[in-house]
Amino acid sequence: MPRLKNALPKLRKHASGQAIVTICGHDHYLGHWGSAKTPTKAVQQKYDAKIAEWLAVGRPTVSRPESRNSTVADLLLAFLRYADKTYGQRDRHSRYYVFKRVAKRLKPYSDLRVSEFGPSQLKGVRETLIAGDMTRVSVNQEIGVVRQIFKWGVADELVPVEVLQRLACVSGLRRGYSEAKEGEAVLPVDEEAVEATIPHLPPLVRKMVRLQQIVGCRPAELCNLRIGDINTTSLPWTAHLAEHKTAHHGKKRTLCFGPRARAILSTIIDGRANTEFVFDPRLSESIRHDDLNAKRVTPLNQGDRIGYSAFTRTGKRKRKRAPTGSYTSASYRRAVTRACGKAFPVPKGLNAAAEKQWRIDHRWSPNQIRHAVATQIRKSADLETAGLVLGHSNLATTQIYAERDFTKLQQLMEQVG
Repeated sequence: MPRLKNALPKLRKHASGQAIVTICGHDHYLGHWGSAKTPTKAVQQKYDAKIAEWLAVGRPTVSRPESRNSTVADLLLAFLRYADKTYGQRDRHSRYYVFKRVAKRLKPYSDLRVSEFGPSQLKGVRETLIAGDMTRVSVNQEIGVVRQIFKWGVADELVPVEVLQRLACVSGLRRGYSEAKEGEAVLPVDEEAVEATIPHLPPLVRKMVRLQQIVGCRPAELCNLRIGDINTTSLPWTAHLAEHKTAHHGKKRTLCFGPRARAILSTIIDGRANTEFVFDPRLSESIRHDDLNAKRVTPLNQGDRIGYSAFTRTGKRKRKRAPTGSYTSASYRRAVTRACGKAFPVPKGLNAAAEKQWRIDHRWSPNQIRHAVATQIRKSADLETAGLVLGHSNLATTQIYAERDFTKLQQLMEQVG
């Protein structure tokens, strides 16, 4: 018979008259069973409490190590299981991948006991990040994630509380007082750069960029948008997003689509199911193949048949995996980056450093479109309106996105200065 994975450990009556339950190979005695066939109320309560503790830690099959004896590997394994269950299944753009990346930073300390992991080891991780050419802010963020992992371990009785207290004493890197480089502020993308890149984008990604220029939404919000989220019964069209950056804080996010946005969406959503994502990479590939077939000059009875490539037969440029049902922030950004490489090819004759700087100067990301929209709205309307468009509940956050307009200052100083 198959083993029941979801079965609970059974409460049994021991030969000594005690109530007993075996969890992770260890017997737990819960007091005198009583004279009746069913256990006493006190025994049942103790049994329920033991089962609740076992379920809370994820139904382990082996006993968990004591906090003093557990290793960093034990902590990371338990935390990643928790993070996958909590974040990985909730949405596709989760912090789970951030936790996985930080867990790899701690791999050299996997055999170390958590009680021996202290400020020296944390500073060692920090120095590794600095040597990896990470910015000061990014280093502080990743060190904060390490503390978060150990804080979870304290709550789950895998880490002694004094370990977390020692790690909390390691201060973050301050501007001008460390060897970590300072990152550059994210600036609005120039409209000329976007227009030069647009012809080199896939047709569907081109529509994504145009829609983001109008709506000013986050790249992840655009990727998560489903056809069923869009309310087309009234003007303007609206979309209430269930998945977005601040959903776990209880915040609501609504996108509004005016005439220009509706014109873009109408060409995509008509005749499709409500459960589908608006921007589907498979649809983009279908459009691209249709364009290639329209430009075909070889007769249909010659050469490769439609939908088949000689590269597949010869093994060259074989696709690693088929496109999924939706874009992610990363795949959206990579599509823009590839188009930037075509729109702004690197001049010949540059050395490695100059070539790297050229790529940096001639690349932009979808998030910069959001900054550009915020700056334009702040210039034409006000900061509060820009905050409504961006979905910010705090105007201080909007100020980070919307660049200040110094034109008025320049005009004033030209008159009175």
